[in-house]
Amino acid sequence: MEGAPVTPCSVMPRLGNESTTNSVPVAWFTNPQHYVTGPAFAAHVQHVQQEYLNTVSQLNALMGAIAQQQQQQQQQQQQQQQQQEPLADQRGTEHASCPESPCMANDPRVEGRVWILSRDLQGCRLVQEALDAASSDAEREAIALELRGHAKAAAQCRNGNHVLQKCIMTMRAECLQFIIDEITAGGASSTCKVARHQFGCRVLQRLLEHCSSQQVRGLVEDLMVDVDRLSTHIYGNYVMQHVLEFGPEDQRRRFAAYARGHALKLGSDQKGCAVLGKAFTHCLEKDRAELFNGILEQPGLLAAMASNRHGRVAVEAFLKLCPTTEFFRAHEQLMIASPALSSSRLGRSVLACLQGLTEGHVARCGGA
Repeated sequence: MEGAPVTPCSVMPRLGNESTTNSVPVAWFTNPQHYVTGPAFAAHVQHVQQEYLNTVSQLNALMGAIAQQQQQQQQQQQQQQQQQEPLADQRGTEHASCPESPCMANDPRVEGRVWILSRDLQGCRLVQEALDAASSDAEREAIALELRGHAKAAAQCRNGNHVLQKCIMTMRAECLQFIIDEITAGGASSTCKVARHQFGCRVLQRLLEHCSSQQVRGLVEDLMVDVDRLSTHIYGNYVMQHVLEFGPEDQRRRFAAYARGHALKLGSDQKGCAVLGKAFTHCLEKDRAELFNGILEQPGLLAAMASNRHGRVAVEAFLKLCPTTEFFRAHEQLMIASPALSSSRLGRSVLACLQGLTEGHVARCGGA
């Protein structure tokens, strides 16, 4: 076979169990010239070797992506566990305070069995109907008084919370004091636990809506003890929004001072953004100005807020309420991020709001 062309097949026999790639033993990659010096074969080996290295690189990239995905899943699981922690006690309270009980739907009377009926799915509807149908405040008060001693349990009951909300919405504020007293009886930690409760948070919102500032002052004082946690909590954030909308003015000022120093934490969380939006709308002008500066002092925070649902509402409120100087600072930050913002529906909404307000601010500056 003298003079015959050298090919991979003619000089590289297949080996029994030796690992191969395209019929070329992997061991040959280290020094293919040791076996053959033909340029065609060397090029072939170099090509196969490159394919092998490319495959290894792709596998490494895939394994890296899998590892990153697993890490993200672990982080999500940890976040879910953190959110479920306050619900562990809720479920226990719910089952303890809401046992199954015969509602006796054929008997429309609720007198003497309000608490029993309030814990039942059908029974709680009977009690709510009775409160709506009552002909006087005295009748409603008589129904509500049967819940005395059970207000906190009712607030955390799947069915009972609806009865308590109906009492709050249909009765005179001065008659609701026993509900506030029982919820706050255990101190700040107990009040905040109700605020973090899936059903309890609703009752606190109704109290803030319908009771006087003096009545809820102690309750809000308890909530301010845990303002950091409540403002970003899945349920507590709704209570804090109501504090800003209906709470006493001096306590709203305290929240503004807190938010000024924790703007980055609040603005980086969707639920915190919703609370900030309420602060922009309901805090006093002086407190708002300090809060606006706190947001602007965090580079990129305003643009990041504009990228989520609650943050978009907060940013648009910011732009509509801030003074001209702060507006142009915000304008500069948002325009830097405009390429990213214009790629999303929420971002485009913020940019449209910004454009619509700019002309007015320019006019106030004398067209400068």
